[in-house]
Amino acid sequence: MWGIDLNERHREALEEGDVVLVYLGAPLRQFVARAEVASPAHEWSSVEARRFPGDSTVGVLLSWVEEWDPPISMSAVLPQIDPAENARAEFETGLVRITLGEYETAIDVAAGGTGSRG
Repeated sequence: MWGIDLNERHREALEEGDVVLVYLGAPLRQFVARAEVASPAHEWSSVEARRFPGDSTVGVLLSWVEEWDPPISMSAVLPQIDPAENARAEFETGLVRITLGEYETAIDVAAGGTGSRG
């Protein structure tokens, strides 16, 4: 389960089968996992609400989660991303759309690569 605030701009865009990166903002600024979305965003059912440890009343279910240990620092990913993609370490919202290139670079760095694509 992944809680999402009601005011998240891209909340309704999440669909079953989407793959997401889980990022912890400041002060950590780390990617900690990737996961597959198993449901559209919805209000928690009474059973889901009891199981969800956070304060969110809305979220998505996840079909699998690949935790990264150790986490991947944003400082290791940002220098590998084309500056034209406008990637940054701080986000104004909790749900952010990224480009395919940004996603692939983060995955490559997590796998021990340099992040270079080409």
